[in-house]
Amino acid sequence: MKKLIVCAAALAAVALLAGCAKGGKSKLASDSSVVGYFTFDEAIENDEIVDHSKAKTNAALDALDGFQMTEGVSGQALVLDGTQYISLEDNVLSGEGLTMAAWVKVGAWKTWQRVFDIGGGDGTKDVFLAVDGRMAGTFCAYEQSSAVTCNAPLTPIKKWTHLAMTIGNGKMALYVNGALAEEKDMPVSIADLAAGATGIFVGRSNWVADPLLEGAIDEVVVAKRAFSAEEINEIYSKNAQGSAAAVDVANAQPFVISADSNVTAYYSFDGEDGAKDVSGAGNDSVTNATEYTDGKNGKALLLNGAEQFIDLNQAILTGNGFTFSAWVKSNGMADWSRIFDMGDAGGNDWWLGKEGGSGKIRLDVNNAKGSVSVTGPVLEDGVWTHIAVTIGDEVASLFVNGKLVMNNGSQALPTDLLNGFKGAYIGRSNWPDPYAIAEFDDVLFASRAYSETEVASLYKGISK
Repeated sequence: MKKLIVCAAALAAVALLAGCAKGGKSKLASDSSVVGYFTFDEAIENDEIVDHSKAKTNAALDALDGFQMTEGVSGQALVLDGTQYISLEDNVLSGEGLTMAAWVKVGAWKTWQRVFDIGGGDGTKDVFLAVDGRMAGTFCAYEQSSAVTCNAPLTPIKKWTHLAMTIGNGKMALYVNGALAEEKDMPVSIADLAAGATGIFVGRSNWVADPLLEGAIDEVVVAKRAFSAEEINEIYSKNAQGSAAAVDVANAQPFVISADSNVTAYYSFDGEDGAKDVSGAGNDSVTNATEYTDGKNGKALLLNGAEQFIDLNQAILTGNGFTFSAWVKSNGMADWSRIFDMGDAGGNDWWLGKEGGSGKIRLDVNNAKGSVSVTGPVLEDGVWTHIAVTIGDEVASLFVNGKLVMNNGSQALPTDLLNGFKGAYIGRSNWPDPYAIAEFDDVLFASRAYSETEVASLYKGISK
């Protein structure tokens, strides 16, 4: 028997709150196509998770060493620790379609980490929703035998994300936070899946080498038909207020340098005197660029791609965290050009630049503790874009125009870069990549990872 960790009094309180908060609970519970609705608000005893659908088919929890609960988007959520998973019954595949949806909050997105997996694995007909190992930085709804895939960008970690996958009428669709990400024709039917299914899982793959889900999961909905886009949005909206609220970038206050002793350098370029640190920290850097232009705020430094760059002061790599903030205007930056690159061009290297092929903004954080890639939108030419990076508190984050676009788990520290250090640059790579053709303004570094609110302030402006 699994450990029963929620006391009766607490459960009674949770049940009462759930009854008030879950306005859409009765609708899901009364829909005859729903064959699994798991809220995790009741005690899990004898491995069984209570099903609130009309089917009343409880799910099985595999958690040999016990389990934990945490606060969910509504009531309680189940914590899966990377060794645990949920098994569903065969009635999931009893219709002509399929919907699987859940709220998920993880500490890191791992390649091929499963949210759902239905089928046989090992090359047979199998459908899953996972972190894509073929297209970095994306979720995928993927059918193994036909190789049909729908993709969407990964969402930030340590925040609740609603994910849903539907199959029906010859289509497969992927939804993220209530919105359709992609829909494709998919020839594999539910009957095909049922014929060879060896497992129907939440948080586990039918392929044994893939990582299990490590994070919290809540409000799992399973139906034997494909929900419409409106229905997916409805079950998302029911608990959307329980997910983390976005920072109000529009009303953020400008950042004041004198209020934060962790600022290690600020290059405004307004004095047209090179990379002079005007923060008061005294960490001037060296540049061989001599041309200035009208910037986002005052003047900007122009790098023309002809081996021009800023050689950064090594003193910015200190403390237990890192923040980079700058306004950047690409003037035709080539693939793999760098906004910044720091480290040894090997095992200890952080870089931010233009990803080859896609043109997306990409952050790579590499060290002996692991490598993380985080991607953002396409870097547009001729447009001033505010880009910020924070690394610390076991998270590497990328912000664009004041908003968090993506992050992932990382144990990296700035001092890691000093092990075999080669160089720290703006506009130049430690590898033989093209030099940046771009304008830079209001470049700031700090020795801790700024919060989302602080990054929004940097976007709104900087004063001394």
